[in-house]
Amino acid sequence: VVEELPPQLRSVSFAGNEPPSITDYNIFLAGSFAATLLSALPPTIGHVDATSMGDIYDYFEARKSAKLLEEAHSLIATMLADEAKKVQPLVIASSMKDAATARANSLMKRAFVHESKKA
Repeated sequence: VVEELPPQLRSVSFAGNEPPSITDYNIFLAGSFAATLLSALPPTIGHVDATSMGDIYDYFEARKSAKLLEEAHSLIATMLADEAKKVQPLVIASSMKDAATARANSLMKRAFVHESKKA
């Protein structure tokens, strides 16, 4: 099903040079569908039983947040494993100042910031 989508419906990103791609959170069905169809959906395709734009966007944001948390947990596990092996970690925890410098020098691809930090 996903492979049959036209390229313009797959994903749109307005951040940097991130090319459009299908992710685990941006493909889902909205509205009422037969139970047989919903039970046959793979875990990567979600379903929200709503047609209001607000509910659909809230569902999208919840799926995106869950995916980003999963990615952050994976990166933290990688960082801790690297530290346990006494090798230079590819993932580091740093101050906002160090992170801003690394980002400005194109040394960092992605940053996860705790929700208590002000943007």
